[in-house]
Amino acid sequence: MKIIKILTVAIALTTVLNTHAALSPSSLNTRDLTTMVRFIEDHPLVAETLKSIDLMSLTIFFGDNCEVLFEREQASFLSFGRPGPQPNIKFKMSNCDLKDVDEN
Repeated sequence: MKIIKILTVAIALTTVLNTHAALSPSSLNTRDLTTMVRFIEDHPLVAETLKSIDLMSLTIFFGDNCEVLFEREQASFLSFGRPGPQPNIKFKMSNCDLKDVDEN
């Protein structure tokens, strides 16, 4: 009986150690929005001509039909198939120059 209790506790502890909490959708959106706002703050031209931010497509719209696209980083091979927080987003590309023509 004592062995069963020890095994049960060991299994429970192992399960707890391997479990990662996933972020709620609102927390994930907040983290993604923070990343996008930091990008805008770092690029004055984008900030000056900002039109909108689309969290669904991870896109910032600015200037004359200009877009900045972000993508979600790939999950680590070690975390593949396991629950846990989504990787961060990162800058992918822009279809317009991100520096003002007047800047040197």
